[in-house]
Amino acid sequence: MNLSLLEFVSFIARQFDYRSDVLEEAWSVLDSDRSGSISADEWESIVKDKLQFFGATRIIFNYLDKDDEGTVSLDEFMALEKFMDQATAHMLSLRNKRMAITVQ
Repeated sequence: MNLSLLEFVSFIARQFDYRSDVLEEAWSVLDSDRSGSISADEWESIVKDKLQFFGATRIIFNYLDKDDEGTVSLDEFMALEKFMDQATAHMLSLRNKRMAITVQ
């Protein structure tokens, strides 16, 4: 599950150009109806169709739905923040490896 979360956070970071407010920006896209929460169906539709992330979306949703209400709130979504440093380090590592290969 951690790998799925790390992949999703890395994907989100790329989609929003590694901005410091990447999770808030992602939330504004995900919560398109501005209701303050996202249902599982909304999540699946927006994450796959609009953001075009094809990873383990249901696993990520279930992880974020801490209160098991069948929705994810902004507070729950912000739990992804703890994966941001890992995702950034992972992306920098991949970029450095690509640069090293290109130089050789």
